[in-house]
Amino acid sequence: MSKIKRLIASYAAYIAIPWRTDAAAAQRVLFCVYVDRDEMLRFLAKSDLAVKKIALVLGDEDQSLAFAGHLPNAGYDAFVSDPGMSVEVG
Repeated sequence: MSKIKRLIASYAAYIAIPWRTDAAAAQRVLFCVYVDRDEMLRFLAKSDLAVKKIALVLGDEDQSLAFAGHLPNAGYDAFVSDPGMSVEVG
C-alpha cells in the first residue's frame, strides 16, 4: 500500500469516529484540508454540516490569508493557524 493510500485509510478511520451524542450541531467542528478554494466552497455548500469555524493549516501564507479573508463573505468564520498552534475543539 502506498504512503498516500495509507494516509487516506488512516484519515477515513479517524473521520468515521462518531460525534459525541451530547454535542450540539454548532459545537461540531470538522477540519478539512482542500488545495482548491472553489472545491472547498462547493463541498461546504453541498454539505449539511453546521461549520462553526474553519482553520486553514497548509499552503502559502499569503494565499491562506487571502482565502481566510474571503470565507466570511461566504458565511464562514476562518483563521490561518500558526505553526504549533493548538485549537480547542468541543
